[in-house]
Amino acid sequence: MFLVASSLEGEYEHWKASNNPSEGLLFDQKSKRSVGISGQFMTFSTKDDALFKEPFEQLSELIMLFLGQGDISEIARVSLRRSGLHTVNKTYDEFNDKFFETFYGSQKELKDILADKIDDVALTLNGIKDGFHNRNRYGPVKQDEIERWYGLEEYESSSDLTLNGKTGVLVDTEIYSLEEADIDDTLRNIKEIVTVSAQMYNDSWELIKSHV
Repeated sequence: MFLVASSLEGEYEHWKASNNPSEGLLFDQKSKRSVGISGQFMTFSTKDDALFKEPFEQLSELIMLFLGQGDISEIARVSLRRSGLHTVNKTYDEFNDKFFETFYGSQKELKDILADKIDDVALTLNGIKDGFHNRNRYGPVKQDEIERWYGLEEYESSSDLTLNGKTGVLVDTEIYSLEEADIDDTLRNIKEIVTVSAQMYNDSWELIKSHV
């Protein structure tokens, strides 16, 4: 895997391979992208919103480069996770209460049993949309929770993400396919997942904004 990463290093300006020979990790500080190749997994991540909207061309290029180094003929899982931190002009307590009222409004008994005051609340939903599985989590985020959702990477620290006194809202969506597929099917799946993911994420945030 280190050899694969090293061969990719020369394909991109600003990319550098990890010094750890047990994994292939490339990161690009300028465009905030990283590629991880380890064991049976290859991951592509970016914190550049513009790049994340249309990553299919680059993803397909990276996959073909990776597959060209081996004899892989099937891919068992393709997934795309999209996490974002937004803010609202409400105090944390106000937002917690409103969020609970909006999405758990029929569960007053639950609130009476569990809390005199809502300290934290989240909405977690799993479903199937357009033939793909999805896993979603929404809720308020405090400043000290940011690191949990935005893991430290070599090109960015979670300390760079600040709420500036506002209340943070996490929107975290993942869409994935569990059907084994050949290379051509996988590339088609990625393109469809990118489209469905963008729509689901945007619709989720618009729903939250409109209700809270």
